[in-house]
Amino acid sequence: MNAPDRGDISSEQRWADDLLTTSRLYRQDAVDAGEQSVAMVLDDLERSLLEIVQQPVEDQRGAISSRSGGGSTRRRFSSKCG
Repeated sequence: MNAPDRGDISSEQRWADDLLTTSRLYRQDAVDAGEQSVAMVLDDLERSLLEIVQQPVEDQRGAISSRSGGGSTRRRFSSKCG
């Protein structure tokens, strides 16, 4: 059995692109409903998803590991919504 290439994040990029479209719709709904804190969180999410989608092929190694350290998104989410 062949192990997946850890440097290839193309499937994650496709998944992030799908999530990007959906999150934009949710963000617009949140703005329309006056839920500014939710819209801000979704805006932060959109920026992160864009980074993943637009990651150049030559920079893919280590891209996911550099994003996964620290949990700063969770802390920002908690401070904005709680």
